[in-house]
Amino acid sequence: MIIQNDKGENIIFIHIPRTGGSYVAAYFKHHKCSLNDYQKITVNNFEEGHEKIKYYYNNGYKNCKSFTIIRNPLYRFTSALKRVLTYLNLPIDYFKDMKNYDDFKTFIYNQRGTILEQFLEHQYKFIDNKTKIYKFDNRLGFKFLDWLKDNFNLTTKIKDPKYLKMSSDFLKPTISKETIKFVEMYYKEDYKIL
Repeated sequence: MIIQNDKGENIIFIHIPRTGGSYVAAYFKHHKCSLNDYQKITVNNFEEGHEKIKYYYNNGYKNCKSFTIIRNPLYRFTSALKRVLTYLNLPIDYFKDMKNYDDFKTFIYNQRGTILEQFLEHQYKFIDNKTKIYKFDNRLGFKFLDWLKDNFNLTTKIKDPKYLKMSSDFLKPTISKETIKFVEMYYKEDYKIL
């Protein structure tokens, strides 16, 4: 998503799925924004609003500052299951009895090349070394707004954004103790950027 700041500069917001990005987009709904269509599917099979930094660079925004929000990989994975399992018509407790790492990886690999890949992709693959990172665990309230102002001259009059949640957002996936370990193994690079 491209957000124009108070000086008219374009700022890239890399919306990694399941990291609070819809909440952030709601903060800036009255700003001039572009490349934020969640209905448009790109050649990478990602929703345009969830694209990686290279997508923006390839669309003329190479010299822009960028930011993203990252989330603890375990909580992000559990949140992603709400969308992924619902989309696949699988039970919300699909990972409750998962005991085998190969089965875990196969499930993720089977989503590659589909619309669901964006929800399970490693967070570090969305960004580059110039992207400023805000941690979801620090909350998306006034501290976040101050961070945006200090780093990007982005301000908003909206203090409590509202956005439409999907019914699947209210589900509570259950996962096995083994799945917790599998997430730690599979997403080890994401844990390094926390």
